[in-house]
Amino acid sequence: MAAPLLALALGELLARVAPPVSYAPPMVRLPDGTQVSTSAAMLDSLRTSPDEARTEPGSRIRPDLDVRGWYDRPRWDYFDADDCVEYRTNRYGFRDDDFPLAKPSGELRVLALGDSMTFAPGVRVEDCWVSVLERGLAAARNQPVQVINAGFSSGHAPGEYKSWLVSDGLAFEPDMVLLGLSLNDMGDIPMAAHLAVDLELGPSHLLSHARRLWKQWRLNRIARRHHWNFATLVDAHPETWAASRRALIAMRDELAAQDVRLVVAILPMISALDDEYPYRGLHDMAREFCSSEDIETVDLMDTLINRHAPDLWVHPTDQHPNDVAHALLADGLLNYLDEHPTGR
Repeated sequence: MAAPLLALALGELLARVAPPVSYAPPMVRLPDGTQVSTSAAMLDSLRTSPDEARTEPGSRIRPDLDVRGWYDRPRWDYFDADDCVEYRTNRYGFRDDDFPLAKPSGELRVLALGDSMTFAPGVRVEDCWVSVLERGLAAARNQPVQVINAGFSSGHAPGEYKSWLVSDGLAFEPDMVLLGLSLNDMGDIPMAAHLAVDLELGPSHLLSHARRLWKQWRLNRIARRHHWNFATLVDAHPETWAASRRALIAMRDELAAQDVRLVVAILPMISALDDEYPYRGLHDMAREFCSSEDIETVDLMDTLINRHAPDLWVHPTDQHPNDVAHALLADGLLNYLDEHPTGR
């Protein structure tokens, strides 16, 4: 009983000296100033209709989109005066600058596929790992480099990446396809391993706060007792990972036939970044599969391990990487590509 009583006492102390503040959920601000939810339904409404005529290859996101992501009292200084970050798409529907469809002579062109971890909600386009990597490669190789941010361009799963790559992506003439593999491409994997007490902010009254502290204590106790490993979720429900594996093999074969390099970058979840990081088994599983199928892989887990997770979040309500985390991920990729300029 000592631990629950301590949690209750701590709850009373925090309620008295630091009353918690409720955060509104993130929103999307449209050009007319109205705000709408950033739910999956909203994202779907922003996508180009499959029936809409297109004159050139591109993303399934609407071209020339101009909206802003709004967060309630963000902590980081890269947000603008309205607490927003800009989401613009170019004529192809990519969250990227404008560039020609045909690759200019002498340019290194990389097509970065992935989901929201690649699209980069909650950070400026120049701060996302795709843009940071582009600048780093250009400096390291002393040549023009275009790393195309195709995050969300084909959907949010490897099976969708494969079909879009054949229908649209290869028309951009990439020398390399860099696939950001998110751990939820392997199954129903949560972004947050457990509650973060200091940022799980609710109504400023004792009972609510004490309940949250109790829940945190209980979940942490269960997690540590059972050595929480999210790989067990994939073992129990293997369908998503099986579909992703098939898609990765198909992409490997398609790109090899086109003489295009494929690199799979395993992206970590930004939660519980300590020695007991509960996603470690998923990294092992993904690495072992790629190795067995001769798919070039770089695991970015160690770029974030042993850091304080909330310092790498966009916002308490959004555990996507902020500008610092994106820079760390880009550095990990740049180091790998520097060491392996033409492949393994």
